[in-house]
Amino acid sequence: MLAAVRETGGKESGRSRLTARQAAMDVVRRLQEAGHIAYFAGGCVRDMLLRRPPKDYAVATGARPEAVLGLFRRTRQ
Repeated sequence: MLAAVRETGGKESGRSRLTARQAAMDVVRRLQEAGHIAYFAGGCVRDMLLRRPPKDYAVATGARPEAVLGLFRRTRQ
C-alpha cells in the first residue's frame, strides 16, 4: 500500500512544509509502532537526497488496507 501526504497550503494559508513532513513522520511512526514496515518512498526520498524541500511525502508499507484503516480513523477509502 502506498499513501501520500501532500502539502496543501502555502504562505497564505499559514501552513508550512514542516507540517507535511511531521504528518508523514507520524504516519510512518504509527505504522511501525503497530508492527508494520513503513518507509518514505518516491520523490520525497530523491528530494531529500538532493537537499531539496519535498512538496509531498509518499509512504510505502506492507500493511493491509484494513490495518491502515484501523490505525487512521479519518482515512478515506
